[in-house]
Amino acid sequence: MYWNPAGLPQCSGKKVGVDLHLLNISNQDPDSVANPISIDKDRGDVFFAIPDLSEPPKFDETKTKSLSPLPSVGGYTQLRGLTLGFGFYLPVGTEIKWDDTINDALAEIKAKYNTLIGLSVTNLCLAKQINEKLSLGLGINYLSFTNEKEATKNYTSNYNYSLKANSSGDGLEGILGVLCKVGEKLKVGLVYRSGSKIEIDGDAKVDHSIPIAGARVNGESKFKGNFYHPATYGLGLSYQYLPRLLLACDIARTDWSTTKKDITYANPKGFLTNEPAKSLDWKATNRYRFGARYQKDKNLSLSGGFYIDEAPSPDKAQGITGIVDPPLKVISIGTSYKKGSLNYDALLGYGYASRKAAGLKYEKTAFSTMITVSYLF
Repeated sequence: MYWNPAGLPQCSGKKVGVDLHLLNISNQDPDSVANPISIDKDRGDVFFAIPDLSEPPKFDETKTKSLSPLPSVGGYTQLRGLTLGFGFYLPVGTEIKWDDTINDALAEIKAKYNTLIGLSVTNLCLAKQINEKLSLGLGINYLSFTNEKEATKNYTSNYNYSLKANSSGDGLEGILGVLCKVGEKLKVGLVYRSGSKIEIDGDAKVDHSIPIAGARVNGESKFKGNFYHPATYGLGLSYQYLPRLLLACDIARTDWSTTKKDITYANPKGFLTNEPAKSLDWKATNRYRFGARYQKDKNLSLSGGFYIDEAPSPDKAQGITGIVDPPLKVISIGTSYKKGSLNYDALLGYGYASRKAAGLKYEKTAFSTMITVSYLF
């Protein structure tokens, strides 16, 4: 359903399945988290220093780690010559936790930064085999977006800073898929997902003491905004090279160029200021995937794959409080075993990415584990 709803007519009977995907990501920002006198909003700075104190311009800790469980459930059934598919999954679910303690001439400085971004998809789709060569599929996705951010810095007894913001929203996305059989061995698939402008609502609060002036700067407000979920386009090929060996590849283009900062505070005050909607200068990117499946016997198959995912974000956005986003290369292996009406699938993946920006090398590593159990009625 996620890949191409037009492929559903190839499936017989009725089937339901669940899987658990564990994604372990490590990021490295060689410049750590910034603590400048003047913040850089393009980089996503959340901390800043008071000029007349002796605060350093940045922290020391350069790494973050996250472990994200991404469960999903889905199935299909036959309905009056159509195949009906349904599912729930999390294509995005990332949490970053960072903390550090440093010292300057005056005191110890403790800082923490946590952020969570999640997107869940509830899918419903219909597909029909038009003839022996052609199948069509249509679907709709209900998208639910959530974002949480929290930052704290404690310096001297009369100097502290905290930022907290939470937001959520939902929207709809349309899907269109086509699957063509070309000859006896080759299949060609096309899929389009419309993307969606998701309206979000949230709350933000900032509290900052200024020891030199003996004052506090507070701000608390509800806000509205938009999250621009990108449109995607995909072209895939599969070729039955040998009776037991299937080869496949695809290219998927994601239009990240619509990404914007688009937030309006109901009660702008202090650090919570309204600005016009602004493009974040992201670009459309391609993902290239290659894979193979070997059917050892009627019950057991082995698979392997490789993909390259281009990076959409610009150099100026790189950082722990912004995004660590190098071009990613991933290799994976998997197996599938059928016993009666039950099917068991397992997959392991490893990815590495690096990029240079402003003379610094940003790195990302990812380990992926997926277990799936499905039942054919």
